[in-house]
Amino acid sequence: MNMNSSTMSPGGMTTKMWQWYHIELNDVILFEEWKVRDSGTMVWSCFVVGFAGVLLEFLKYSSWMTSERMTSDMADVDRRTKYGGIVVPSKYRNKQCALFQIDRKYLFQIEIFRFWSSHIIQSFYHFWQTLLAFILMNIYMTFNIYICLSLCLGLSIGHFFFGSRIH
Repeated sequence: MNMNSSTMSPGGMTTKMWQWYHIELNDVILFEEWKVRDSGTMVWSCFVVGFAGVLLEFLKYSSWMTSERMTSDMADVDRRTKYGGIVVPSKYRNKQCALFQIDRKYLFQIEIFRFWSSHIIQSFYHFWQTLLAFILMNIYMTFNIYICLSLCLGLSIGHFFFGSRIH
């Protein structure tokens, strides 16, 4: 079984599809146009991949922070279920005002709007996190040691700056 796979580009040059870790420079990273042929391109590529790792950790942090901010004003809420129920803040519960009567239907509509706006924003973050994570996985699968280490270093730096604030 031949484990040395290669692809032929239209110009007639071949690039290897590595299946083991290596340090050679003849690589295509993610796109046909992103070729690493010299050390300058490798250094630039390592910085880009490392920055993408930091960006992924930032997306995780910003998703968490957005969720925290959207639920911070709901700290005193009686939550009946995770995904809905009638959520009424305690300051409005069993309270009547002389000027107006609080309409529970109106409060319910506000809570439904909050739920869906929060859910849409979190879905937006989830989409971009998943997309970037899969792109970084494909970059890692070039099996170039420099690229793999720069990705791990970028993820670690991102976790140092952003991940420690989540827990």
